[in-house]
Amino acid sequence: MAKELNIQEATICPSTAQMLEKATKDGVETAFHRANDMKPCPIGMEGACCKNCSMGPCRMSTKSPYDKVGVCGATYDTIASRNFARMVAGGAAAHTDHGMAMLDIFKEVVKGNIPDYKIKDIDKLKYVAESIGIPVYIEKDDGTTQLRDVKDIALDLAEELEKTYTQVEGEIPFTKRVPPKTLEKWRELGIVPRGAMREIMELMHRTHMGVDQEYNNMTLHFMRTALSDGWGGSMVATEVSDILFGTPKAVRGEVDMGCLDEKQVNIIIHGHEPNLFESMIEGVNDPKNIEKAKSAGAEGINLVGMCCSGTEVLMRHGIPHVGNFMSTEAVIVTGAIDAMAVDVQCIKQALANLSSCYGTKFFTTNRRAKIEGATHIELDEHNPRECVDKIIDMAIDRFKNNRKAKIEIPQNRHMSIPGFSHEFINYMLGGRFRASYVPLNDNIINGRIRGVAGVVGCTNPRVKHDWVHLELVKE
Repeated sequence: MAKELNIQEATICPSTAQMLEKATKDGVETAFHRANDMKPCPIGMEGACCKNCSMGPCRMSTKSPYDKVGVCGATYDTIASRNFARMVAGGAAAHTDHGMAMLDIFKEVVKGNIPDYKIKDIDKLKYVAESIGIPVYIEKDDGTTQLRDVKDIALDLAEELEKTYTQVEGEIPFTKRVPPKTLEKWRELGIVPRGAMREIMELMHRTHMGVDQEYNNMTLHFMRTALSDGWGGSMVATEVSDILFGTPKAVRGEVDMGCLDEKQVNIIIHGHEPNLFESMIEGVNDPKNIEKAKSAGAEGINLVGMCCSGTEVLMRHGIPHVGNFMSTEAVIVTGAIDAMAVDVQCIKQALANLSSCYGTKFFTTNRRAKIEGATHIELDEHNPRECVDKIIDMAIDRFKNNRKAKIEIPQNRHMSIPGFSHEFINYMLGGRFRASYVPLNDNIINGRIRGVAGVVGCTNPRVKHDWVHLELVKE
């Protein structure tokens, strides 16, 4: 029998709590309910189970982990380091693949093969190019300088950034940005990334039975792989997205589930790749689609975001953000969502089944991430409107013909000011011509500001939802 979920212990978010109560009454389950019913495996919690070869699985005793070894002789330290290394490899692969996808789009845009997108931030293009040694200006015969053709700069940048993934020797391009003393330490430890694909491949090899069986050595290489993510795949994705879609600046934006509107067609975009969301913004603002929605009895189309790509467009456009990872099921329970479209990463498989309970149209849009029970409409970057217009049409149809579930929208709605990118903070501290971190650095040095902290990371049903993040901010 399922245990009763203590909602007050599950989340500190009032909107999520309200929807968990509704879910319980409606007889549907969410990740909160499943986590409440399913105890974590104690062996797995300690990283003490090895299933990397067919002689196993082997499990160590978590109470006395050093009393025995696996069939091959692997110690608890070896097994735990292998397991953690594979998690690092998986995470780095996700960000690397995302970064490669954004770089592929960037190259096609620069070549003129994708007319729907264009370079929106030429200043950011110049800044990124110069930061890794690509010349932005050329010297003329009279001694003056002239800006190179933007297309030429962009093509050179794309070619250089591609080394982040394909290079097998040397150092990835963005190591040119690493503070000199830090880079010196990385070189001393032998952990400067050569290329993301190589580091991930080698890490997976090391975790195979009979390869790296000394946990300190394994640790050094998963650090190298993690750096290939942070200073490689993730950084490429961030910089290329800013160049294509605009660098975030401070903007007013609303958050929480109260941003949903029962009188409008509500569409949620959830995932990681901003091109889907950017195309959907264009689609929902098309007068033809707005007229279709009004003809169906709606006042308009309400586009909102969730999770990571939702945060990205909140910063760029002020598009409302209705919740984080652990709220993605709770928002479906409102009954007000006409369509949810997803691309890659952080998408619970349970969303497909839950959506069917409330009549919500649930779409996958990326060939890398299909979900059983979802409607798949693939986004072709060369013609993105074909995909988004189909999603909009089906969302309008759901509004008109299939809003059968009882709608309950939490009335929590808050104003926020997101968009504090590195570039905007620089501008705030010094203006257009004197942009600098000097005022911030000086006030940290003299003690007026104790320091700067970033609170980053996904929510998790194994700890109270949103509580950790809030307590860290208080601390």
